Amino acid sequence: MWQKLKEKIKEKFYYSWLSILAQNITNLVYASILYHVVHRTKVEFTGSKPDRTKNYLIVSNHISMKDPPLVGHCIQLPVSFIAKTELFQNPLLKLYMYSTSTIEVDRDNPDTSTFKQAKKALSRKSMGYGWSVVIFIEGTRSKDPDKLGKPNKGAVFLARLAKVPIIPCGIHYAEDKTITVRFGEPYEIDYKGDLEEQSWQCLERIAQLAGKSLPERD
Repeated sequence: MWQKLKEKIKEKFYYSWLSILAQNITNLVYASILYHVVHRTKVEFTGSKPDRTKNYLIVSNHISMKDPPLVGHCIQLPVSFIAKTELFQNPLLKLYMYSTSTIEVDRDNPDTSTFKQAKKALSRKSMGYGWSVVIFIEGTRSKDPDKLGKPNKGAVFLARLAKVPIIPCGIHYAEDKTITVRFGEPYEIDYKGDLEEQSWQCLERIAQLAGKSLPERD
């Protein structure tokens, strides 16, 4: 029964105006309180702002569980997140994630379905807006507050697969509860270049935006 309901929700909500509405409600209520009352959030674009009609892969560092809705709130674009399957265990949270077009990934048993779903999102448009996907390049939250973790090659691989530009994003949490979110200039990857090298190049952009140091390379 749940499987049929899940597929029905996906059919109606994913990459639709209903999902954009659900995200707007989240931004209006939850995100506005969390990021402008509990915290003080500053949003900066170091380059040109993204074209709302295009699709982008937004690649960010990851510090807190607050980061996914934070990036969506700050970029002001329809976005899908890639979230670990454990977060889908709570029925209410699962319903919310499906209504906001969140893409599920089993990190212990990853398969190609996640990339296929993300590629699908990166080709969709709704209400004149292009859908974007948010992915955290480290694959998990940083353990060191001053240093980024090593890059996961999945971000650059997805940009290559979907043939979309990357928007690097750096998140910084200050001790005074100020959060700074900086978006860099959208850029095209080298579709024939080395995945690992380009992943490190993307991480370097993010480190500059977040004001953090890079990890040591093997």
